[in-house]
Amino acid sequence: MATFQEKCSLQKRGAVDPLPSEEVEGLLVGNEIAFWRGAESSYGSDAVRIFPAIYRGEKAFIIQRTWCAAMGYCASGTEEDILSFEEGVDLLLKHGAYSHMWSEEVAP
Repeated sequence: MATFQEKCSLQKRGAVDPLPSEEVEGLLVGNEIAFWRGAESSYGSDAVRIFPAIYRGEKAFIIQRTWCAAMGYCASGTEEDILSFEEGVDLLLKHGAYSHMWSEEVAP
């Protein structure tokens, strides 16, 4: 059974440093269910994590992006956003989070 914890703020980031957190009400967040690296550039890349959530009584997801600076760069920060249930499922499917559930003969 999944466990959820109340979360009262979402982390935000600027171009180089973190920004003040955004206050939220009615948000419950579960354990991480997916991880991947975002698009890479010579400056670094995002480490992307997805968490199941309940936001104001509705199923949702939290996407968390943490900037991992490349060698020689120092920008950092984590940003979190709430995704609708449909947006989260679409993102998980695009990144193959559920590909292990189907054999190659059945996979789309």
